Amino acid sequence: MAKTKAKTAKATKTKAAPKAKKTAAKKTAAKKTAAKKTAAKKTAAKKAAARKTSKARKPAKKRAAAAKAARTARDDGAILKAYEQALKALYDERWGEAAKLFEQVIAGSEHSDLNDRARRYLQVCRRRLGKGAQPDPEDPFLAAVVERNRGNLEEALSLAIRGGRAKKDDRFAFLAASICCLTGDLDKAAEHLAQAIELNPKNRVYAFHDSDFQGLRESADHAHLFR
Repeated sequence: MAKTKAKTAKATKTKAAPKAKKTAAKKTAAKKTAAKKTAAKKTAAKKAAARKTSKARKPAKKRAAAAKAARTARDDGAILKAYEQALKALYDERWGEAAKLFEQVIAGSEHSDLNDRARRYLQVCRRRLGKGAQPDPEDPFLAAVVERNRGNLEEALSLAIRGGRAKKDDRFAFLAASICCLTGDLDKAAEHLAQAIELNPKNRVYAFHDSDFQGLRESADHAHLFR
């Protein structure tokens, strides 16, 4: 009888063992599945947070870029204004004032072509300050500027275009254009300004800000030069 009970208990244990293993395996699998789901949720949460951060950064970057562009525009506007004032001082033979303004342009501008022009004009001012009242015969541009300031527009224009200078050097072309504007010869002014722009496209901007070219800007036939 005892032996029979022992056998029965052993058989019961033998049958229960596989079930226990299966149950344990199911629990392990369930834990792994739960762990995977938890990890997936964490990953999804991280990605969502990253997307939110990225979206938040984009407007900030755009705002920063817009602010930088606005500052650059203001700086460029101030530099162009200083350049215009420097040219006016140059034409009025206020050499010291012009020199200071050209120095400001050189210090503040990041545009190499504008800096080159300002440096050339600055050299003119410095030479003029060092040589007294008489124009330097070795500097035809300075001589043309002096004659322009004296009201000798015909002589100034002659110096500016002599030997094809206005076709080779944008400074002379620009000066010739401004002189023709002052004399009212807008067609010739347009011709010289077009040449100045061809030699240096920045002259379009300079002429736009130069009051000497007001008549040319207001002319419907020549407005394209300022676009």
